[in-house]
Amino acid sequence: MPDEENKALSVMGFLIEKRVIYDCRTKKLICLHGTAKPISLRKTQSYLLEYLFNHGVNNVVSDEMLMVDVWERNGLRASAQRVWQVINDLKYNVSKSGVSDEFILRVSRKGYFIRSSSVQALFYHAENQC
Repeated sequence: MPDEENKALSVMGFLIEKRVIYDCRTKKLICLHGTAKPISLRKTQSYLLEYLFNHGVNNVVSDEMLMVDVWERNGLRASAQRVWQVINDLKYNVSKSGVSDEFILRVSRKGYFIRSSSVQALFYHAENQC
């Protein structure tokens, strides 16, 4: 594609393990197979998931980076305990939608990451919105 066409592409969401879509606009996890209802994520969970999609696919994101880039930049109070708690809540919600427990992985004393084989960005042309 020419560069001019690439500029018109925007991320609409992410396909997780070819079974769940995360919709960036609605902040919902939508199961493509089965009868699971869409799961709405809380603000901090959606900030965290989107940050991991953008920075943590096959790259370890440290707890400190998460506290600064997810919590502090969004006007939230950060702590290692809070990061752990929100990661666990997020993992629980993602697993309820049918994604494996190993979707978000912890590297001891380093941080978190997502395996690239688990996620694919979904795009749309900005000028062709519904």
